[in-house]
Amino acid sequence: MWVMQLELSSESQFVGSLAVKHGVSMTGYPLSYYKDEEWLYVTLAGIIFGKEENKKALIKDMQNNKQVVNIEAKDDFVIAVTKQPL
Repeated sequence: MWVMQLELSSESQFVGSLAVKHGVSMTGYPLSYYKDEEWLYVTLAGIIFGKEENKKALIKDMQNNKQVVNIEAKDDFVIAVTKQPL
């Protein structure tokens, strides 16, 4: 059995950069994806850690982000559909 360790800079990811901006941490995983000629759409689920006002500000910022197609949040749990250019 093998284990892959992957490290990504949060500043280079649009969701990660928003988390850094609002002083929260996030963990999550993709549930599914699909693509068309221009975009890659990813459905993801995750949990947000941090102060309540920072989490709410992050969710509001994500709702206004053009790369977030849809976002639903309940307490710390988030499900979202994002799009990224191919």
